[in-house]
Order: sequence, then C-alpha cells, then structure tokens
Amino acid sequence: ELSTLKGEHSKCEDILSLNQKCLEKLQQENADFITKHEALSKEIEELKSKCDEQKEMISDKKMSVEKYKVEIIETRQSMDEQNKEFQDLQQQLKEARDEINFLCTTNEDLCNANEKLTTKLEKYQPANSLLNSVILGDDKSEISAIVAIPNNH
Repeated sequence: ELSTLKGEHSKCEDILSLNQKCLEKLQQENADFITKHEALSKEIEELKSKCDEQKEMISDKKMSVEKYKVEIIETRQSMDEQNKEFQDLQQQLKEARDEINFLCTTNEDLCNANEKLTTKLEKYQPANSLLNSVILGDDKSEISAIVAIPNNH
C-alpha cells in the first residue's frame, strides 16, 4: 500500500507541478491582458478626447458657417437696398434732366417772346409816353382827343 500511496503521491506531485505551470502561464497571460487592456483603455480615452475636440471644432465651424450665412443674407439685403436706391436716384436724375430740358425749352421760348414784346414795346414806346403824360395831366380834353386817334396797326 505504501508503494501505491507513493505512486499516487508522485502522480499528485506531477499534477500539482503541471497545475502550477498552468497557473503561472494563466497568470502571465492575465498580466499581459491587463497590460493590453490598460493600453487600449488609455488609447480609447485619447480617441474620445480627440473625438470631443473634433466635435467642438465641428460645432465652431457650424457656428462660423451660420454667421457667414447671416452675413451673406445681410449683404444681399444691403445690396438690394442699394440697388433700389440707385434705381430711385437714376429715376430722379432722369426726371431732373427732363425738367431741365423743359425749363430750357420754356426759357428759350420765353426769351424769344420777351424779345418780340420788347421790340413791340420799343415800337410803341412814344405813344405810351404820350398817353402817360396825358393821363397824368389835368386836362381831360386832351384825353378825349388822344382816345379819338385811330390805331394804325
């Protein structure tokens, strides 16, 4: 029986030794996995941080784009207002030119009429002077004599 016990004990020692080697191997693999896990966890955190930074950059760029869109709209509105004002000014300029042309033409017509009237006035100036002197005078008999003068024109 002792030899059987020694044989079983030897088998147990072999199994124990084998188990010990397996345990050491598993502990080493576990340590390697823990190291890899820590490295990957650190890498994941770095990637999350980069992702957050990129999300913030994207958000900032979206805000910039929105501001730019607002500026474009404001610029277009300003340009539309300026175009409308420019068209109004062009219309006012056209109306002013038309008015100037009308006034120049009218002025020319009036100058021509004034010259004709001045010429007529110069022609009838002696009769007008005589009429004024008679009207301003006290003698009413002269007025009736002048009024009786026939008109030759």
